[in-house]
Amino acid sequence: MAAGVFRIVFLGILSIAAWQDKKTLSVSRKFLLLSGMLAILGRILIDNKQIYLLEWGVSILPGIFLLGFGWISHWQIGIGDGVIVLIMGLWLGIWETLVILLFGMFLCSVFCGGLLLLRKAGRKTEVPFIPFLWVACLIGRILG
Repeated sequence: MAAGVFRIVFLGILSIAAWQDKKTLSVSRKFLLLSGMLAILGRILIDNKQIYLLEWGVSILPGIFLLGFGWISHWQIGIGDGVIVLIMGLWLGIWETLVILLFGMFLCSVFCGGLLLLRKAGRKTEVPFIPFLWVACLIGRILG
């Protein structure tokens, strides 16, 4: 029961982040910090006030790798994208985060491929990524 509420709260947080990212191509640092603190507090409550550092460390790896790819690409992948995936790992765990991340990347690539084919965008066009994560998460909630 509590885990279901936990996932719904995360979907709400992801909705706000997706809206900010679509509107401004960025997410507020204060919002990201608050979301991260809520994730840690929620994990402590869900895990019966025990802190599982190994599990938490593993669950944030997709976000850390995304931030690393952002750094390597001179931030072609935004910091906010990496941080929201890192926070997603805390909220949902490693496997659900990986599924949502991969499905979000697939949706984004199909969308961007369509824009390129229709000549509505070029290679350097910036596209907000978090809305695709939101759609992937929403589909995951509906189907699974």
